Amino acid sequence: MVKFYKICLLTLCLSGMVTADAQTIATFYTTLGNFKVMLTDTLTPITVDSFKARVNRKFYDTLLFHRVVHNFVIQGGDPLGTGYGGTGTTIPDEIVPTLKNVKWSLAMANEGTPNTGDCQFYFNLVNNSFLNGKYTVFGNILNNDTTVAHNIGMVPTDANDRPLTEVHMDSIRIDMPSSVPNVTHNVPSVIYPNPNNGVFSIDLPNIPTVVDIVNQTGQVVFKREARGTIQVDLRGQPSGLYWVQLRNENGTAVSGVVVP
Repeated sequence: MVKFYKICLLTLCLSGMVTADAQTIATFYTTLGNFKVMLTDTLTPITVDSFKARVNRKFYDTLLFHRVVHNFVIQGGDPLGTGYGGTGTTIPDEIVPTLKNVKWSLAMANEGTPNTGDCQFYFNLVNNSFLNGKYTVFGNILNNDTTVAHNIGMVPTDANDRPLTEVHMDSIRIDMPSSVPNVTHNVPSVIYPNPNNGVFSIDLPNIPTVVDIVNQTGQVVFKREARGTIQVDLRGQPSGLYWVQLRNENGTAVSGVVVP
């Protein structure tokens, strides 16, 4: 694959008055609309820092999504717009087993060999498990913002997968880091195991807490109000990333869980 240059798996470790680690939100402004991506600062710091540095220098402004493969990926970030451009620098891979090439995830492209990532990136339009372990996954489109990426993935292309009508990134901008606001309790809240076979447990605070689990299309696939430890069974759902949203009288928290 030439120049195929956490889902934020936030474990809810919220105790006392401490909030969870902040994860960066990046907004992509494109000619087909805008969408937000949560980056995995904690798990892939080198990749995220490199990406953020280029964003802050406005490196990506006006660049193309030069490669669109229906039901596979959309790729951008090449200063030449050909798939063969770069900056002349590389960063090491950060392959994290829990970060997979699931639908709507963001990953760093490379030259087809380890540790050759630079400035190009791609979004998975479907679950591409055969890419796992080969490319650094470092973000995920927020679940309510997937329409634009879907539409980019549907544009007509030529025989070289280049859009017939150019799709530009007008800009990418870094929003304030996203953190989990003030959910205070004495026992840390955790999701385990993660990833899992579709069955996992959530340790909730000892106060009534609403649990919503949402798929990548925004559909609520599990809802319950409980306290203490609950078990969730998603074996009837497709594999991929799901958002776990917790709400109680003290605030809200959002994390991700992967069902391979």
